[in-house]
Amino acid sequence: MTRKRKILLIYTGGTIGMVKDYTSKALKAFDFSQILENIPELKQL
Repeated sequence: MTRKRKILLIYTGGTIGMVKDYTSKALKAFDFSQILENIPELKQL
């Protein structure tokens, strides 16, 4: 039986939590529903 691990991610906002929109060249809020697509390293934990 494999256990699914859980990660607690505390997001406080601000510039570090933003991603660049390459079409408008502006910063926008990170969409956490897409976190595994944007940070595939999380699948290794």
